[in-house]
Amino acid sequence: MLPEQSPPAASPEPLPVTLIQPVPAVIPPAVPAPAPTLRGSWLYVPSPSMKHSGYPPEYIELRLTEDAGVFHGRYRARYHVTDRAISPNVAFRFDGRAGPDGGMLPWDGPNGAKGEVTLRLLPTGNLEVDWVAHQLDRELALISGTATLVRKIE
Repeated sequence: MLPEQSPPAASPEPLPVTLIQPVPAVIPPAVPAPAPTLRGSWLYVPSPSMKHSGYPPEYIELRLTEDAGVFHGRYRARYHVTDRAISPNVAFRFDGRAGPDGGMLPWDGPNGAKGEVTLRLLPTGNLEVDWVAHQLDRELALISGTATLVRKIE
C-alpha cells in the first residue's frame, strides 16, 4: 500500500503590491543670512600679526546699540604705555547715525574730552575702530588709537 499522500499544498496567493509614490521633498525657502550689523559687543583679541604705531592696546571693549537708526556706543580701553607717566585708560561715549558698514561719529569723554570715532565693518565680519581726540582733558593723554575688534558671541 502506498503511503497516504497529503494533498499538494496550495501555492500561496501573491500579496497585493502597493506602489508607494515618492513624497516630494519640501525644501524650505532659502533664508538669507542676516546682514552684518554694527550692533553688539566687540572685543580686542591680540594677534602676533597686528602691527601698531604708537601704544598697542591691551584691552578694548566696544558696546554698540541702535535705536531708530541712531547708534549709541561706549568705548573702554587700556593701552600699553611704558615710556611716559600718562594714563593708559581711554573711555568715551558716542551717539549718531552711521551706515550699515559704519561711519564717523563724534564722541565725548570725561571732563570735556572730545573727538571722533570711525567705525568700519570689514568683509571678515570684524570691526575696525579708529579714534582721535580733538580736545584732551587732564586724564586723557593719548590722542588716537586704531584696532580691529571681533564680535563677542553672547
